[in-house]
Amino acid sequence: MAAPPLATDLFRTRNGRMKACEPCRRRKTACDHTLPICTQCIQRNAPQYCVYMLPRTSAFQSNNPTLASTDMPDAFANSVQAGVSSNGPSVTSTTAGSALQTVGQFFGSTSFLAAFDEKLYSPVLTQPREMPMSISSSDFEIDPSFSIDPDLLPLATKILAQFPDDRTCQILFERYNNLNDEIIRPSIARVMKSFWLHFGEELRQGKVSSIRKIATLISYNTSHPMEDDEDGLERWMKSSSLQTIRWESIGIILSHLSYGIISSGGEDLFLVEQEGSEKDRERILKQMRECVGNCIKLCRAYAGNTLLAYLIYKHLILEGIVNGDTSPTVWMLHGELISTVTTMGMHIESKRSQARTDLSIEMRRRVFSSIFIMDKILATFTGRPPLLSHRFTSTLLPLDISDEALLAGDDSIAASVASLDDGWSTNGMFHPSGMLRARRSLATIRSEILDEALGQSSLYKTNRDLLELRQRSKQLYSTLPSVFVHRLEDYTMPEKPMSENFARFNLRLEYLYSMFLLEKLISKHQQSSGQEVFDICREILSLVLLFGNQKERFIEVSTGVSWMILNFAIPASGTLCTELLRQTRSTSTSQGPGHYAWIPRSETIHNLSMLVTFLDWIPSSAPNATVCQRLRQNISDVLDQLEACLPAEREREIMLPDQSITPLDMYDFEAWADFTNLDYLGDLNSVDLFNWIT
Repeated sequence: MAAPPLATDLFRTRNGRMKACEPCRRRKTACDHTLPICTQCIQRNAPQYCVYMLPRTSAFQSNNPTLASTDMPDAFANSVQAGVSSNGPSVTSTTAGSALQTVGQFFGSTSFLAAFDEKLYSPVLTQPREMPMSISSSDFEIDPSFSIDPDLLPLATKILAQFPDDRTCQILFERYNNLNDEIIRPSIARVMKSFWLHFGEELRQGKVSSIRKIATLISYNTSHPMEDDEDGLERWMKSSSLQTIRWESIGIILSHLSYGIISSGGEDLFLVEQEGSEKDRERILKQMRECVGNCIKLCRAYAGNTLLAYLIYKHLILEGIVNGDTSPTVWMLHGELISTVTTMGMHIESKRSQARTDLSIEMRRRVFSSIFIMDKILATFTGRPPLLSHRFTSTLLPLDISDEALLAGDDSIAASVASLDDGWSTNGMFHPSGMLRARRSLATIRSEILDEALGQSSLYKTNRDLLELRQRSKQLYSTLPSVFVHRLEDYTMPEKPMSENFARFNLRLEYLYSMFLLEKLISKHQQSSGQEVFDICREILSLVLLFGNQKERFIEVSTGVSWMILNFAIPASGTLCTELLRQTRSTSTSQGPGHYAWIPRSETIHNLSMLVTFLDWIPSSAPNATVCQRLRQNISDVLDQLEACLPAEREREIMLPDQSITPLDMYDFEAWADFTNLDYLGDLNSVDLFNWIT
């Protein structure tokens, strides 16, 4: 048996010469073969692309199917030749090259690479998407040496074998609409059409060899890095060529189809018409979720990009809908998502990128902003530290420009940017990117609040710092363009789309909850009477009840009512219940009014009763039904105590005697945890993160 090759032999060509790295080989420039990064790549400020491809072993070759053009779809059979164009890309086995794969990775100023030259590895210069190494359509060929990892091939073929038929894809795709996805929907539809145009016949026949060849082509496309900051993402969004069909694309299509199933009713006629097990809505959804997860596994073998981050983000929300925010699936996906974002350097934006505005850069900012917001929502909901910090982020906010202008080209983008006022549109129109900009701005404030609320050492050494943070938060919301401000009268105006009304409604709730957390911190520092906390709680509760009463009109997001109750209404109602009980018991035992905040008793009890009704409407089949019913019982018990302890003839509004009474010395803001009965809070793993927050 032949001895295995030495490590140095792996970096030599057949004639004994040292191998050049991939960038030098493609550019036909002299490579000095320095490991791990050659001098040429360092001088080009692109060390992350310096990759030495290892040769395939014969054992690896024998475990993979050969590329026989006779069984391949006509669309790409001619492109698979025994030889490769001298100008074409060369991609070797995923397994063989993974040991030294650093394409698309971000390395900061403290990384091991910084030892070469401190100036070259600053966050400004090491942005991983600034070296154009794109693959043009004229160069596109499948390298005969390329093959899929044998461990991944079954996943790839399973995805394609379970892919819904063309009609099903079209119907489910049309049923899901989301404001933040409007800009990418035409691209997804274009890729889906291209997929069926090129591979539809082979998939309908179900021939195993053809499916394997399709899987090989998609994996080959995925193996080419997508340069987000150049034109890679823009080319994907505007092209309908075979190169756009990547595993990221397949996963995004399947995730949107999954949301289409969720948006369909349980007795949906289309689903009932499906044959066999396809009639089962839950079975179809589970199958698609598994396929989305498998697409992510396939993408892990190659360089990351904005599409992959977007795919994991959508899959995380999808799993939250089904399994709940605190389920292991969600928090593992959350960790993988943030690791992907930071590894790619999406949290850092180079000075060159900050000075530019194009489709690829704006899409990258939008995706990152959505992920940043999601991170703060999950951190707040679970009380765990956020995984993305504003202190390590330099990616700019997305600009408030229309999707149409962004897709129209450079001239249209330049005209739109020139008309902006400090990043905000001046035309008075609602743009999804503007709402995302507003939410990201508020999420940055939330990040600062979480630093103080969850941190073990205070970052705000003086009370003045907290008050300054409060002022900044209020000023931020008050200076938002009026088109993003929630107003009750908008619900009576038919020209105001309900999707936009809900976006404004959600933004107001997020702002109020940040202020709720901040006012609690200020009260603990004895800088508030606590009145602000209860006023905020009353407004939060009223808004959630408004949504409950209007949920038929918010049909696109109506499934999110239970999550909204748990995320916003329960903390607010718990705070109000605790204070009402304290006031009632003090009055009934003749202890005097004490230092109470003013709470309109009748209004609050009425709203709490309405909340009980809404909790009772949560269907027993919902993932979070158990915790909702137990919370409903707890609120009902509090209402019974309030009615028993303070008869109607003794009911009165209790006021603070005067403004000289400062802190809430007698009030413990943690007391409402007793109200929620911690013994059963383990059931919160069934709480779902609904699509309305995206």
